[in-house]
Amino acid sequence: LSGTLARIQFVAARNPSVRSLLPTVLINGKSDCVNTPTIGLYEPKCQTIKVDYSDGQIFYEHPVEVEVSLAHEWGHHIAMNSGLNASQTEQEIVADCFAGVVFGYYLNNKLITSEEALQAFQMMAQVSNNSATDIHPNEQNRTSAFLGGMSQVADPQGEYASLYGKTCGSLEQVLDSEKVRSMGLSWPT
Repeated sequence: LSGTLARIQFVAARNPSVRSLLPTVLINGKSDCVNTPTIGLYEPKCQTIKVDYSDGQIFYEHPVEVEVSLAHEWGHHIAMNSGLNASQTEQEIVADCFAGVVFGYYLNNKLITSEEALQAFQMMAQVSNNSATDIHPNEQNRTSAFLGGMSQVADPQGEYASLYGKTCGSLEQVLDSEKVRSMGLSWPT
């Protein structure tokens, strides 16, 4: 697993009609728009995704943790460009579902192992919030959304398949799937 989302973005960038829809992606980088350490952030005003290996509290220990953060932030970018009208917490769930779909694709195509998928799942749980005042969903909602998205692609008849309908069922309706496809990304049917 080495920069799969970066490869997707590189391929999509070859299409001039899609190029303007792609975000800027910073890994341990800074820009005028985003310059504070963060484990993952999407800044819509400059269409920038920023991921750092550490924000001073959480440290990434495996490349798959960076990749799940990138997938989640890509979910925010796609939702924003699709005109998603939802609360901040609902936007987080949509981004978690999208990250799960990406990881389902990775599993299906043997780009990651089951152990790496578990590490991504654990990362989602680690950055959850269990207070009523933060926008991030609690651990159960966040991990259910991720598992639901992943199961939709990797194992649609499996044990966790029902989570997609329960947590991600509206994903196809709130995201403009045609616009997602126009960005060079596939989408589950």
